[in-house]
Amino acid sequence: MLDEAIVREALREQRHQPDAFMGVPVRMGLGFMLHNEIFRFSGPSSFAQPGLGGVAGVGDAQARAGVGITCNRLAGDLETPLLDRVLQIVVQNV
Repeated sequence: MLDEAIVREALREQRHQPDAFMGVPVRMGLGFMLHNEIFRFSGPSSFAQPGLGGVAGVGDAQARAGVGITCNRLAGDLETPLLDRVLQIVVQNV
């Protein structure tokens, strides 16, 4: 849907520093969190905006796929086993 040049620019790292809310280091592009040490998403070409409790919108530029997750209960940690599994399935089947 987007021109490849726009995607490349949006996914270019703009900063790499601790997130003020989570307290862990993250890499940020233009409006998206990029694959990093804590949030690996689906791999190096992935980007996302995770939210409180395990909700997230994730895309993978190489796989040309995206997924959104909403939860019916609040999780209090940074572990996202449901999201990790869904991403693994989506990227493998693209």
